[in-house]
Amino acid sequence: MCNTYVEMLGVGNKIFEARDSLGPVKVFDNDYERYLTFGSIYEQSCQKKSDPGFLMHEHTRAMILPLVFQDPGRAVVLGLGGGSLVNCLYHRFPDITLEAVERRQIVIDIARQYFLVPSDPRLTIRCEDAGVFMEEVGKGSVDLLFCDLFNANGLDEVQRHPGFLSDCHSMLSENGWVAFNYFNGHAETLDAIKSLEEQFEAVFTCYLFTGNLIVLAGKQSPDTDRAELVERAKRLERHLGFPLVNYFLRLTAVTQENRAQLHMPGPVF
Repeated sequence: MCNTYVEMLGVGNKIFEARDSLGPVKVFDNDYERYLTFGSIYEQSCQKKSDPGFLMHEHTRAMILPLVFQDPGRAVVLGLGGGSLVNCLYHRFPDITLEAVERRQIVIDIARQYFLVPSDPRLTIRCEDAGVFMEEVGKGSVDLLFCDLFNANGLDEVQRHPGFLSDCHSMLSENGWVAFNYFNGHAETLDAIKSLEEQFEAVFTCYLFTGNLIVLAGKQSPDTDRAELVERAKRLERHLGFPLVNYFLRLTAVTQENRAQLHMPGPVF
């Protein structure tokens, strides 16, 4: 019986399946792409087999937008999945030191074996709960943080918890940024955005056609004018090799005045 979009759409053959205490993990493959699922309707990762650093999903492309605002030295990814963000950062930005945190060893093993996540001194992968990691990491030690914590049932609720959001702020450097992958239309997500606005100087949202809501939060507001930021987005798009500018232009700055209309996308500046 098909129980994932990948299976229902018939986009590939199942080449691996395993299970741990948290449930199944499945890998599907066709001539061009490879998919990871956790045995539910949600597709966790998709990889372009000819270019592991190419981001296939719309939400991961939007999450990479803080690179328009900064040149990070150290990046941390919470939630490894198939390693899409890790592979992109590793292959496209050789000067970034990477760390990924994933609580399921089986997911780490699959990411390395089936999704070409590299073994390299530049990349550290911790099999650890994200909350535990947040308690251990040094304050002000991370320049760029990605929070993409999902399970078979959807978003991990810890990602919206005020204490977790406060820990995100603490671990970031003076010019640090964090990117969150949320679902649009949830009251709890609006509460999380309000909490972020109370702690961060800059908070932006990007609404996607997939139903995802990407939220970016920076400890300092961008000090570059809009025209130059658009040019930086264009250069970054050329470097990455996939669309990016359209996501940048859809960013909306969150303010007290427009918080009540957060479901309405608009310009960033």
